[in-house]
Amino acid sequence: MLLHHSPRSDVVMDDSRHSQLNDTIGYIFIGMTFELFFYGFSLAQTQYYFHVYPRDHKYLKALVAFLWLLDTVTACCDSSFLWYNVIDHHADIGSASHIIYTNAFNAEAFLSALIVLMTQLYFIYCIWRLMHGLIAPKWYHLSLILTMIAFALLSFCGGIACIYDMTQFPDETVLATADRTEVPALIQAVTAFVTDLFIAVALSIILHRKKTGFSRTDSVIAKLVIFAIQRGIITAYVADFSNIVRM
Repeated sequence: MLLHHSPRSDVVMDDSRHSQLNDTIGYIFIGMTFELFFYGFSLAQTQYYFHVYPRDHKYLKALVAFLWLLDTVTACCDSSFLWYNVIDHHADIGSASHIIYTNAFNAEAFLSALIVLMTQLYFIYCIWRLMHGLIAPKWYHLSLILTMIAFALLSFCGGIACIYDMTQFPDETVLATADRTEVPALIQAVTAFVTDLFIAVALSIILHRKKTGFSRTDSVIAKLVIFAIQRGIITAYVADFSNIVRM
């Protein structure tokens, strides 16, 4: 007796596998591909900084070098995670139904949150110093700075909460993990957005007040103001897009 093999069954099976991949490795593969792509920009920015600003303080150079090192380790963790799930488990139908949250993935998430925290705290520190150098100290300045530090730390804690959840449920699908970590992930994104917005607005106001009346100096300050605004807008757009996709 000959068994009839229907082409339709192959199509249904392929669609099912594609759906499984979309719910597991598909989202993360696309996101990490973009992250590795932008890592190239990080390398270019680091090289540009050390080439153009060789006279900066040693502590600032050390901070830039340390952030670059963290970014490099993050990229390595991404590559390790993708290799484990895509290469080591290639054609593994059993693993296609769920993603394997390796230690490299958890380390990548932690380092990404740490990089954001360190960057935000550095900008807040710069704002605090500029405030005391250009504006008469007022009682609400310290309150505002402490509030922004709290927001930055809250964003970091939201990321840590998401990482902790992934370590407790390592065999869940991406969508199930996203549903369970919706609140801490939303806290992380919103507080990071508010902090970045504060940094952009504060730097713009402070630098605008620093104008001296000399065209060359004012031109440099204007460029710094534009940079601060653009940085805040781009970060805000990314945070909003992340929230929209999550919802």
